[in-house]
Amino acid sequence: MRYHFNEYPLLINYGSGSSGNAIILKIQRGFYALLDAGIDPDKIAPYHLNKIKYAFITHEHKDHAQYYKKLLDKGIEVYMTQGTCEALMEKPSYKLHCIKPNNIYEPAEKEGIIFTVIAYPAVHNARQPVMFTFQTRDRHILYAVDTSAIYLPEWQHFSHIIIEANYGPERLFKNVLNGKIHGIVAQHIKEDHMEIENTIEYLKSEEPEQVYLAHLSKTNADPDDFKEQVQEETGAEVYVLKRREALIREG
Repeated sequence: MRYHFNEYPLLINYGSGSSGNAIILKIQRGFYALLDAGIDPDKIAPYHLNKIKYAFITHEHKDHAQYYKKLLDKGIEVYMTQGTCEALMEKPSYKLHCIKPNNIYEPAEKEGIIFTVIAYPAVHNARQPVMFTFQTRDRHILYAVDTSAIYLPEWQHFSHIIIEANYGPERLFKNVLNGKIHGIVAQHIKEDHMEIENTIEYLKSEEPEQVYLAHLSKTNADPDDFKEQVQEETGAEVYVLKRREALIREG
């Protein structure tokens, strides 16, 4: 079977976008965490899947949560908010953790691995959507997708940021004028997703080492332009995470 992914210093991307989200975070050698479960784990290479110990689901929408049950069946512990559990009609179990935002969790403490997790509220049309922060031995990581804004405590600063850059305002406006997107849909996009200008403003306040632009719209984003803007404004090392269909097409 052919597996479609791109590998980067911090992570392995199997898809980032409305067609399915599954990003593998490299915590340390042989120890990975999965960010969202919108892609069938059977399409993740076994040499990656076997290293995944935990999965973190931002919210209940299918492109982020569709395959969480398969992960549980494979023995992977899954974390999501209480509201997401309720939206999916789930109750906590040995492997499924229904967590509270703003609380500190240390899932790998028994294994002696430094891996601290905090979920913070996101701004999105879901029951209880969140962003996740991860503290490892040498990195402080933010994962913020499907949110129109980022509100975090002032003491939180990050060395590595995986952040939504869903659309460019001018491109979205043109698509509405050209009839490619209905005005009501455009309004929903604005209410639920980060535009590139807001993404850049947030990144400038953080000064991270690495930035991973995620969840780019197929029609309302320009990946090359977004990357160039972020590099120019922040000086960070910048990567653009591709959509699932783009990875398959290239593979």
